Amino acid sequence: MQTSDFFTRVPTPDAEAAARLHDEMVAHHLDLGGLGTLAANLAAMAARRTSRFRTHGSAQAGNPHLLSAYVQVFELDETPLISSFTSHPPQDFPQWLVDQPGVTITVAKASAATTVPGSGELTDEDVTAALTHARTLAEQARDSGADVIIPAVAGPGASTIGAILTGLATRTEPVKVTGSGLGHPISDAQWNDKVTVVRDGMFAARDLRTDPLAVLRQISQFVHSSHVLTVSAFIAYCAIESLPVLIDGPATAGATVWADRLAPGTHEYVMLATQSAEPSCGLVQGSLGLPVISPLTMRAAEGIPALSQLPLIRHSVQLIRYTRV
Repeated sequence: MQTSDFFTRVPTPDAEAAARLHDEMVAHHLDLGGLGTLAANLAAMAARRTSRFRTHGSAQAGNPHLLSAYVQVFELDETPLISSFTSHPPQDFPQWLVDQPGVTITVAKASAATTVPGSGELTDEDVTAALTHARTLAEQARDSGADVIIPAVAGPGASTIGAILTGLATRTEPVKVTGSGLGHPISDAQWNDKVTVVRDGMFAARDLRTDPLAVLRQISQFVHSSHVLTVSAFIAYCAIESLPVLIDGPATAGATVWADRLAPGTHEYVMLATQSAEPSCGLVQGSLGLPVISPLTMRAAEGIPALSQLPLIRHSVQLIRYTRV
C-alpha cells in the first residue's frame, strides 16, 4: 500500500491573503502582535477554501462574531498493555467550555471495528477502512462550515501513544519523550512501566520510519486500536481541505507529525493551543515549528485546552471580518 494512493497534495496557505490582512490592519492603525499574526494565519488558510469564514445563521441574526468549532473525539478502549499505569478515567469536558456558542462535539467511539485483537494484524482492508473513515470524518467537519477543527483522543493510553509516535518521528529516547500523562499523577513505578511500553512500541516500528503508513499500521497493532491510524489520517485530510486544526495534547501532537508525512504540508494548517506539560508536545512543536496560541501550560484531557482558547481565536476571526468591512 502506498501513501500516495490515499492522500493528495496539501495546498499551501495563501501568503498574499495574509499580507493583505496585515496591510488592512495597518490601514486601520491596528498593531495587535500575536493576535494579528493568528488572524493572518487563519486568513491564509481560509483563502484556500472555496468559501471563506462562513456566515452562520446566528451571525445573520445579529452576531457577526460567532466562531464555529468542530470537536472530533476519538475514544480508546483500555487494554492490558497500559492498564498498569492508567487506572483513572479520562476527564469530561467542563460544561462551560462545551456551552460556548458554535461548538459541536462528535465522538468516534471505540468498537469491535477499531479494536485490533492482541494477536491480530491490520489487513490491507482494515487499513483502507480506517483511512476511508478518517476521510469521511474530515468531510463531515468541512461540511459543518466550522472555522476550526479540534481533534481529541480520549481514553487510557492517549499520552503513551503520543510518546511512541513522537519518539519515533524525532528519534528521542523513551525516557525523554515520556511524561506522566494528562490525568492524575502516576507513581515512579507506573512511569517506569509506561517508559517500557513506549520503548517497546518504538522498537516495533524502528525499521519503518520512512513509510508513515507502515508506522501507523504497526503502532495501531501494537496498542490494539486502529484509531491511531485514523487520527493521523483525519488531521491530514483536514489539511487537504484547508481546514485549520487546533491540537492540544500528546496523542494529537504525535499524530500530527505522521500526518505531515502522510500529506506533506499538513503542519501549515495546525496550531498548538497551549504549552503542555507533556514533553512530546514540545518536541512536536519544535520539530514542525507549530504556532502556539497561548504560553500557559495546561495538564488536561485533550480538547479542554483547545476549547479554552476559542475566545482568542474568536477575536482573531472578528478581526478578519472587521478589517474587511
